[in-house]
Amino acid sequence: MPVVLEREHKDSDGKLNAEGWEFLSSLILNRIAEPYRLPRQGASPAIPVEWVKEVNHAIGRGAVEKGKNIAIIDGIDSMNKESANAMLATLEEPPDDTLMLLMTHRPQAVLPTIASRCQMLRFGLLPSADIEKGLRARYGAAAAQSTIDEAAAYSLGSLGRAIDLCENPIGELAEESRSLFEECLAGGWLRLASRVDELARQGNDERIERLLMHLVYLFRSDMLRSVSSIGPGSGPQLIVPNTRQIFSKLVSMRSTGSARMAIYR
Repeated sequence: MPVVLEREHKDSDGKLNAEGWEFLSSLILNRIAEPYRLPRQGASPAIPVEWVKEVNHAIGRGAVEKGKNIAIIDGIDSMNKESANAMLATLEEPPDDTLMLLMTHRPQAVLPTIASRCQMLRFGLLPSADIEKGLRARYGAAAAQSTIDEAAAYSLGSLGRAIDLCENPIGELAEESRSLFEECLAGGWLRLASRVDELARQGNDERIERLLMHLVYLFRSDMLRSVSSIGPGSGPQLIVPNTRQIFSKLVSMRSTGSARMAIYR
């Protein structure tokens, strides 16, 4: 999986040192223990070429016991050219009984040299009922039903995102994101700009990121729910119930040219 390495993780020649390998090992063990937990990465992550070479060696060595040899590499879109070149030979001619799963949320960002040697397999989103079941099994009675419902509603089919929402509830961000969204729809650009400036002055980048991501979750989740024509009684309701009115307004903005003015204002 992609990692963010610090200076102390590399020697003067740029190669991983013992501390760097220990750091990578701890990340892998944590990911195995918590496969669904979203990683926290504050900078641009990458897949070190030394790590790719170690994976190649493990694949070439084969399974420890008889059976399939399976390698899972997450975040393949973070692989640079050097790391990709180190993996090409293994991708082209993997040993017998070997399965390599290269995972990404951004297939368009995967290097062509890697993508051309793979078969694409798309994984669907988990239904809300399955996410609720997974959260309840994980947290039991420690999590309120309202927290479980909210996390499942805004998870976009991701159990990892739902876990993050359970442990870091949206809280007042839900009302604030709804207010900002309605401000956009009403065309209150001066008021919106003032509120954005106020958010910037607070200097809480993590809170701003969660607020913006919640806006994305809000609109996309409600859009998918509307398109699939799921009725009101099928699950937890989102905080913007008037999705069709929103779509109508967006279409109206497009037809009158207001959308362009809104973008460049």
